Amino acid sequence: IATIGDKKLTNGQLQVFYWMQVYDFLDYYGSYASMYGLDYTKPLNEQYYSEKDGVTWQQYFLKTAIEGWQNYAVLCLMGEEAGYELDEEYVKFFEELPDTLLETAKENKYESVDAMFKADMGAGCNMESYIEYMNLYYYGYLYFGHLYDNMSPSMSQIETYFEENKETMEKQGYGKDDGNNVAVRHILVKIQGGVKGEDNKVVYTDAEWAECKKKAQAILDEWKAGEATEDTFADLAKEKSEDTGSKENGGLYENITSKTNFVEPFLKWCMDANRKTGDTDLVKTDYGYHIMYFTDSEPLWIVQCRNALISERLQELLKEETAKRPMEVDYKAVVLGDVELVTAK
Repeated sequence: IATIGDKKLTNGQLQVFYWMQVYDFLDYYGSYASMYGLDYTKPLNEQYYSEKDGVTWQQYFLKTAIEGWQNYAVLCLMGEEAGYELDEEYVKFFEELPDTLLETAKENKYESVDAMFKADMGAGCNMESYIEYMNLYYYGYLYFGHLYDNMSPSMSQIETYFEENKETMEKQGYGKDDGNNVAVRHILVKIQGGVKGEDNKVVYTDAEWAECKKKAQAILDEWKAGEATEDTFADLAKEKSEDTGSKENGGLYENITSKTNFVEPFLKWCMDANRKTGDTDLVKTDYGYHIMYFTDSEPLWIVQCRNALISERLQELLKEETAKRPMEVDYKAVVLGDVELVTAK
């Protein structure tokens, strides 16, 4: 269907890019899709995305699918030229992907993986084309993240960006007096026991709270008795924390601001202006005791300006790199498979 350098978009891969565009749209807008003129009970080539321009929904999704492939293909070429390699966890993920897909097909009562993809992505898609899509997507996505993480605007550039966009930044709540952006790690020890009161709220005894605090203090003491670093705290969180939302990430919560929807004692500890990197404490909430580790803090306006500058630079870089690598498209070769959207939805 399309080529950029040695990257080729097959019709099988196109099915995945195309139907992912469709499903993402339906997932995002849900029942509001009809407000945009999309009726997923009808074929996409029989209804207009823009009647004025004569563009059907099928043509719209096809265009965005090919553009999506173009972006990932360019990122992959850039990464390969730079010698970028995937981390071992992703290498293992792709080694296991065929077996994972086979298991998924069995669990969903399909006779084969190809039959599963035919139902979800149309007749032109099979396991091989889906794995090709996944390789391109993940490599491009992760290389983009690598580029992002390695761009570091100077403080003078950040200051200049803020002054040039001061009015907009302040209206959005990113003024120089609008607080900090905080990161912490924590280990949750849940309170155990309790009985339901008349208002159906669980009430715990002083002894139960004391036992919970004792367990939390023991974990904190264990950490202090070792190397007492952020890394060892993260390892301990993975092992002992009862917070499923952060356990696998070493108890890490980032981008915390005064407006973050956390329980008040937890948020108050995080946002204390006197807090320093490496500070630890026990914080009591309705969930139990949190063993806290303060990672870092930075003024919110600096974080937002830095992110905006990096995003602008990346977009400029991708625009330049895309211009260097022209894409050739053969629209006559496109054959889109049919999917029952009502059933798929």
